[in-house]
Amino acid sequence: MRLCAITAAIVIGALCLVGCSKRTQHDVFDLPCGAGRLVLHEDHLATFETTYVTFELRYIDGRNVRLVDKLKPGARLYLAPTTAQQLHHFRDNRVEDLWPIFVSPNRFSRAEYEQIRQSLASNLALIDEAVNRPREPLEHFGEDRRPTISSIRYIDYDGLRHTYAGPDKHTDLTVEPDGSVWLGQAWSVGGISKTLIGFANEKRCVLAPYGSRLTQTSSGKTIYTQANVQQWKAKDGHAIFDDFEVKVSPSEAEFDVAMSERRKNTAESR
Repeated sequence: MRLCAITAAIVIGALCLVGCSKRTQHDVFDLPCGAGRLVLHEDHLATFETTYVTFELRYIDGRNVRLVDKLKPGARLYLAPTTAQQLHHFRDNRVEDLWPIFVSPNRFSRAEYEQIRQSLASNLALIDEAVNRPREPLEHFGEDRRPTISSIRYIDYDGLRHTYAGPDKHTDLTVEPDGSVWLGQAWSVGGISKTLIGFANEKRCVLAPYGSRLTQTSSGKTIYTQANVQQWKAKDGHAIFDDFEVKVSPSEAEFDVAMSERRKNTAESR
């Protein structure tokens, strides 16, 4: 009977969550592009706690649907653009690159990338009108639902993410495409904590000092040591020291200064 009561409570709770949630989806614009079409798809989910909104730029050719990019507002990369990446800004104000698009060479050819770029550039006025047209639910139609497409770049965004697994399988170090470096620690209950311990710029990487207060576990055990990190490898066998010119800060004070300077530069670039 107790098990039945618990099960019933879970079912009722799940039904309440469903009842308190409202999902709306829209194709914001639909543009011709080569042999196919470019479609910006919005998925808006409102729950009793908060709202979530995602935008996917899709290339549709008949029944074949390919993801061009899942839009990431304000995204930055730690690598400067090369000529081959064909970075193009759609707006005169290049500093405020608020809604960049990243097209992966793994999914689209150079010719297809050029078609996508040209379709967006030649239809910018139509795109702006479409994204600013009110969409249901109107009470949640704010700035986060008005993606002002600002640039396009031919690069594999996710390919810039590097994860180096620790030998105990409970820790890892991840360099994100924006250059932030996170120390991940798995909990026994299945959760994961992430701590910002550094940043990368081009091929250089600055990390917090070994044994830093930032990197201790809840039990006080230090897992972020020179001996440990040297053993952490990515799937290709590379350590972070193979992929980047790593500087480990000698003190927490110096690391804090470096992080503050990075935040300042990031804020100014936006």
